Amino acid sequence: MSFKAGFSKIEITPFFPGLLMMGFGQMHNVVKEKATPLWARAMFLENAEKKYFLYIHLEIAFVTQAIKEKVTALVQQNHPEWKMQEADILITAQHTHSAPGGYSHYPFYNLSIPHFQPRVFNCIVDGIMSAVALAGQKLEPVTLEYGEYLIPESNEVAFNRSMRAYNNTPEAAGAKKESHQAIDRTMRGLLVKNSDGALKGFINWFGVHCTSVSSYNTRIHFDNKGVAAELFEKANSTATAFFAQEAAGDVSPNFIWDKKLNRTRGKFEDQYESAAFNGELQFRASENISPEFKLSSLIKTEHIYV
Repeated sequence: MSFKAGFSKIEITPFFPGLLMMGFGQMHNVVKEKATPLWARAMFLENAEKKYFLYIHLEIAFVTQAIKEKVTALVQQNHPEWKMQEADILITAQHTHSAPGGYSHYPFYNLSIPHFQPRVFNCIVDGIMSAVALAGQKLEPVTLEYGEYLIPESNEVAFNRSMRAYNNTPEAAGAKKESHQAIDRTMRGLLVKNSDGALKGFINWFGVHCTSVSSYNTRIHFDNKGVAAELFEKANSTATAFFAQEAAGDVSPNFIWDKKLNRTRGKFEDQYESAAFNGELQFRASENISPEFKLSSLIKTEHIYV
């Protein structure tokens, strides 16, 4: 086996009642309770040439430049032997809108929170660093295998919320929202197995917003992708599951206009039930991903600012 990998999972829930959630920008979307924990998951990867790569996935709205810069500096400071540059550290978020904000250095993103919140920022960064250190201690020989699964149109997992824009493209061919045709229904997966064949890590890519839980919510919640990851880890006790985003810009889990609620919702009137339903759909689809080919031992990283 030409790779070694280590995995970890650390809770990073910044439960500070009174702060606003990040994502909707609505003043009623304030933290009062904690429905679920929020997690940082980490994969430490090493190849035969001693090239290292870190992948960290967070259950928050998005990763800010502030978080990336701080984590990069701490990794370089605490682990100089890894010789990691900015491009060797990938941090992503699954995009829940039900986690506190205040972790950007840009004022715009902190207006409604309000302000930059060092306690939120430090909670996230400290959790990341704990996850990184733990993953680095668990290295073992592994193989990396990639596979895909096309989710059937009968599966009510994702919908295009911008059909007018979508149908302006020649390739759209008049797709209708009801048919679920206006999205990429391909789910992608990376399976990391040790020498005994045990699944140690699973990275899943599928594009759908983590907005099953609406802005009319005061409870910290990891939303549909958090549900999917939790279900996968319960079903695969040796694995750490990263349910990451694909292109989710116009892809929503909500498809029913509810006159009573005056908003589009998911399968059920209860938003937490809708989150559980959508998360289970993603989990069930992920079970259908089987390896199509193994990855070579090359680790190549690039970083660009756009």
